[in-house]
Amino acid sequence: MVCLGLACVVACSDDSGTGTDDFEPVGSAEPVVIIDENGNEVIVYSSTSIDPQSAGSQPALSQQGLEPASSSSQKDDKSHEGPLTGEDPHQVVVDTALPFVGSFPVVFSEVSPNNANFKDNDGNDPGWVELYNTSDSAVSLKGVALSNDAKYPRRWVFGNATMPAKSHMVVFLSGKNYPDYIPPSDSVNMVGTDCSSEESAGGGMWGGNFPGMGGDFPGMGGGAGGAGAATGAASSNVSNLTGKSALCFSENGTNMVGATLKVAQGGSYSRVVVKANNANLSKIDQLVVRGFFTKNHKIRVNFKEGDSLSKWSGKNLRGTGDTNSVYYVRIAENASDANLSRVTATTFAFETQGSESTTFKVTSYIARKRGHEPHTTFKAEDSGALYLVSEDMGILDSVRFGNMPTGASWSRDAAGKWGYAAPSPYGNAAGEVFPVQAGDASAAVNIPASGFYSSAVTVTFPAGTRCEQGGTAPTANSQVMPQTLTINATTVLRCRAYAEGSYPGEEIIRTYVFEQQPSLASIFVTTDPLSMFSPDSGLYMTGNGASMMDPKKGANYWSNRELPVYVELFEPGSPRTPAFGIMGDFKVTGQYSRAKEKKSFSVTVREEYGAKRLKYPLFPSNPELKKFKAFSVRNFGNNFGSDYLRDRIGEDAPKLVEISATKKKKVVSNL
Repeated sequence: MVCLGLACVVACSDDSGTGTDDFEPVGSAEPVVIIDENGNEVIVYSSTSIDPQSAGSQPALSQQGLEPASSSSQKDDKSHEGPLTGEDPHQVVVDTALPFVGSFPVVFSEVSPNNANFKDNDGNDPGWVELYNTSDSAVSLKGVALSNDAKYPRRWVFGNATMPAKSHMVVFLSGKNYPDYIPPSDSVNMVGTDCSSEESAGGGMWGGNFPGMGGDFPGMGGGAGGAGAATGAASSNVSNLTGKSALCFSENGTNMVGATLKVAQGGSYSRVVVKANNANLSKIDQLVVRGFFTKNHKIRVNFKEGDSLSKWSGKNLRGTGDTNSVYYVRIAENASDANLSRVTATTFAFETQGSESTTFKVTSYIARKRGHEPHTTFKAEDSGALYLVSEDMGILDSVRFGNMPTGASWSRDAAGKWGYAAPSPYGNAAGEVFPVQAGDASAAVNIPASGFYSSAVTVTFPAGTRCEQGGTAPTANSQVMPQTLTINATTVLRCRAYAEGSYPGEEIIRTYVFEQQPSLASIFVTTDPLSMFSPDSGLYMTGNGASMMDPKKGANYWSNRELPVYVELFEPGSPRTPAFGIMGDFKVTGQYSRAKEKKSFSVTVREEYGAKRLKYPLFPSNPELKKFKAFSVRNFGNNFGSDYLRDRIGEDAPKLVEISATKKKKVVSNL
């Protein structure tokens, strides 16, 4: 752990003290101030449990004599208060078990109540359920009901919804009530055979961009001719994938595109250009991209109109490191001024001022009109059951599910076995399913909280717990811990329970610091130490490609990478009671101040890690501000190492004239 000394927390709240995380319909949007990927403040507008461990291949719930699942307006006794808006007001309560009919070709295949990434047409991410048509013929669902309450089996009814043979369909559990299904159409394969590269000119070893000098010096990285963009099939900063002779290539009869990209020192981007032959995309509203992108790196997909970039701002595809990741991109976002009727090419751009390289390989890329998935009248619940019910009140299929582990859905594999798996809407690479989750390591007999300690800490682990010390994330190959571990020196502990045939348990993270607690608030930031402090590639380090002059453009800390981190805050006087602990994404921010030993950074909370917002009153003087999407920890910029007063004065001055301002507090940061 590295203590980085005094810093200042800056955040903007999106909470008035009365808000919720529930879906808000389009038209009732409220402004939210967040920290964007460049560290800037931006105003945006955002439009009961059944145990799954015995689920297995599951007969219908009505055959098992189970209690009805809770509904989205349940009472204390688990019953339903009555029909929701959009439902049949004359529904009759059913107090007897419905017969299981079965033999219906459409079945449940996946449930994702805590959807974090798959957006609907409005850009929201409600929970969803996936259906699969097992037959060789199209099947109409018109008149079939979907319900989450056995007492109201006909809660919501499909309209014009026909599933093609051997296909999947997602139904959003959103409360929006859209009964019809409009399948995707007007699909265009966007990967051709004509690819080239472009890159911004660099500034050589000095970092470039001197006023009046074009940003380049002949022979120093930018080449003669001053600032501009180099082009070609490949270049010194855009290279073919290993074993490939071109940026566009064919594998097993399928056109693909890929490259290894880096950015010239002092430059800002390099990109691959895939010609689209003046495709008319005026009807399309979605891109579907499948392939590999380096983990934690971003590739921005955009269009060209003629020789210029489209007025659509494009979309960052954030790498997972998986070979078959699928990205669904909504064109409606920031594309109102784009002319999609004359798209000449797609660009895949690596935008960074760091010196690292990144790799991508796109195996499929389709532009299409998305259509519209059905939406139910009721919303997803953390646990419960779902039923498909015929018009004559017979259960066609059912599924029950419990609380989901972070980042998992409840999925059925090809053999009909249910279990936890990575979410895979529309049947994309579900992978292995696990019927149970391994024991939660946090259920240990004794595992003290993070904090400041003066005497040894004793931790007792449950069986099967594997841990790493120092900040590295645990894996199934990590050391199996003894029943008891004594800690008497500053230690970062990350643990997870593993068991054969089980989904991994929830991770626990603890930081034990053996020194006196500072008089200021303290922040602990935990991540893989090599990702932060490796001399060659660590995000916090200078690396091997930095320019000679401050602010050392090309250094690792000029990268656009984000690292997953766990953040804990300790208020003064509470040495062993974290005010909060939350996962988020860490990004180095600032301009010239990046070259300082202690760097400013932002932390953005992301739902994929389990929480949508940080819910804690960061600033005691403003207790009404208690819900945050992101916050920044600043090194005081050009005032670094001096009196540390300028930021605070800058905060207080606007109050004299009643101007809104960001809120701040001083903290000691520990990475």
